[in-house]
Amino acid sequence: MFLWMRKNQNVINIIVLIVIALICFLPLSNQTGYYLNDWHPLAGKLTNKSVYSLWSFERKGVGFLFSITYPIIQDNHFMWQLFTISLRLLGAIGFYWLLNLVWKKNSYFNLSAAIIFLVYPGFMQQPIALTFSNHYIGYDLAIFSLIFSILAIKSRPLLIKIILIVVALFLQLGYLFDYEYMLGFEIVRLVLFLFLFDSPRLLAIKNLKKVLLNGALYIIGLCAFLYWRLFIFVSSRPATNIDLLKDRYINSPIDMGIKISIEIIRDFIETVWQSWSVPFYQTASNTDPKHFIISVSLAVVAVIIFILTIKFLNLENNSSPITANENNKIHYNEFIWVGLIAIFAAIIPVILSNREVKYNLQMDRYTLHATLGVALFITGLIFKWINLHSRKYILLFLLFLSVISHYNNSLTYVEWWENQRTLWWQLSWRAPDIKDGTQILPLLPFGSRLQEGAEAWAPVNAIYNPEPSEVPLITADVLNAENMVNIYLKNKSIVTFRGIQYTNDFSLPLLISYPAGGSCAHIIDGDRMELSYYDEEIIYRAAPFSQIQRIDVSASPHIPPASIFGKEPEHDWCYYYQKASLLRQQENWTEASQLGDYVLEQNIFPVDQSEWLPFLETYLILNNAEKADLIIAKIKSDTPTLENLCGVWKYEKPHLNPDVMNSLCAELPNY
Repeated sequence: MFLWMRKNQNVINIIVLIVIALICFLPLSNQTGYYLNDWHPLAGKLTNKSVYSLWSFERKGVGFLFSITYPIIQDNHFMWQLFTISLRLLGAIGFYWLLNLVWKKNSYFNLSAAIIFLVYPGFMQQPIALTFSNHYIGYDLAIFSLIFSILAIKSRPLLIKIILIVVALFLQLGYLFDYEYMLGFEIVRLVLFLFLFDSPRLLAIKNLKKVLLNGALYIIGLCAFLYWRLFIFVSSRPATNIDLLKDRYINSPIDMGIKISIEIIRDFIETVWQSWSVPFYQTASNTDPKHFIISVSLAVVAVIIFILTIKFLNLENNSSPITANENNKIHYNEFIWVGLIAIFAAIIPVILSNREVKYNLQMDRYTLHATLGVALFITGLIFKWINLHSRKYILLFLLFLSVISHYNNSLTYVEWWENQRTLWWQLSWRAPDIKDGTQILPLLPFGSRLQEGAEAWAPVNAIYNPEPSEVPLITADVLNAENMVNIYLKNKSIVTFRGIQYTNDFSLPLLISYPAGGSCAHIIDGDRMELSYYDEEIIYRAAPFSQIQRIDVSASPHIPPASIFGKEPEHDWCYYYQKASLLRQQENWTEASQLGDYVLEQNIFPVDQSEWLPFLETYLILNNAEKADLIIAKIKSDTPTLENLCGVWKYEKPHLNPDVMNSLCAELPNY
């Protein structure tokens, strides 16, 4: 068996890549969901906009790809996860193939570099699968364009050579139209061509002529694309608008020159070195012990698989004459220099477009297409400077760190999605229907915050208005300082979002607060001011404007579609709190009392004691003093909650039930 494995190293190495990919990315993929731009295709579907049109004003290629993938996968976010994992794995296999084409008989190095490529932890947006599926498609198109262009050079029959060139050119235009900032791959293409010829001196005139001759069509393809992008196509998005970018350089050439120089150095450090430490620290520091142990266990399994592969394939001693001869460093220098060129070719176009690598605000997305260079550069350094039998420990350590980082990173996205879907399920429990024209303003916990209105109105309309309409019937925006002004002034503003035009009416707001720490979602009633000790300051300022009457309490309940929001959460305290709040708004005191009796009998209780208030008011109205006193005792046991409630009520007496207020607050000395 071992003999067969050694004769079929490429097959075994690809299997190893597949297994490591599954260990690294699969464990939590079925618990993740939609984030940020993932909601955009659903927003388009709800407003009769083709998925192509949502991106055509910005990047034609992205719109075209989504017009193919979205109708197939639809709103199944687990399938989007599997699709994106497959694309990442395909890129790693393509990279391994590329290395074998250029530097054959270096199985140990090529496998090691492919593993580094696969598990690179600097790109932390993997779980945002729908959005970044197109980034991976573009990246894979670039890698396979390189592969087919090299195969064309190696091929002898003219017809085969022509076919391979045509395929390579087609893939080239595919990745350029998808994400133009990946154009640095054309430099990598020409550099790789240098290693395909027999001249002993890499930069010999003879070699350079051959490179230019074989690369001419790809250079023409790049120039044709650049002409279209610079002089024909006009992007309406500021971040991708060439004219706006040009103005920055013309108006501030010195400042932009200094900024570019600094950013090149900083982004290189962040992409190559900090990628192994910052994601690990950021994710591990927020992970509970149970899940950290799981992440370590998965990392150990991945490490063992790599160790066994090295041993059974005898990679250390039999991978190539180059590996066995430690005095021959020239090939490792080649890997290092090609890696460096590829890294700078990846990050410089990003910097020139006034973007940069950051490990916050999802700006680490610009490390993704640099992984080819990072894998070559880092693996080249390890193989050059670490002796034959010690280098595996560095490689294993990097693999170990990466698996832990990816698992713990996925865990943060699992919590993010759980907060989102729980919020919308709780809203459906609380609000049978929401009137058209309502302006939803949700505030989720830190780490799960929404960044734009579509992240709220797309899921809300998917629940309450699933039939497509020209505009979202229920609108939404984020709750921030700017929108506080709009709320105060009851402003109306026209919003244009990816070609969808609608009106935000801040005179009809409905606030939703979802505090951290175990509280339920609080749909705010501006006439009651039952605010939680855990609510943020901005909720206190906006709460008086929230119009609970925007909820249609007489309508039939709307159930969130399981295809998007998953199965209904367990009916724990928050379910009964939302139902009690709805029954109170309906003034259905009999059923509210029955619900209160049930939660007391079953000993179901909240983390946030302010959530007892719907039940307290119910028992006071029904003159059930025994149950009311029981709830009063529970609220009074939490001094911060009691003082907070009474402090708010003290200034809002005209809006509140005086029986509730006096029962809780009369004994406080300052009330």
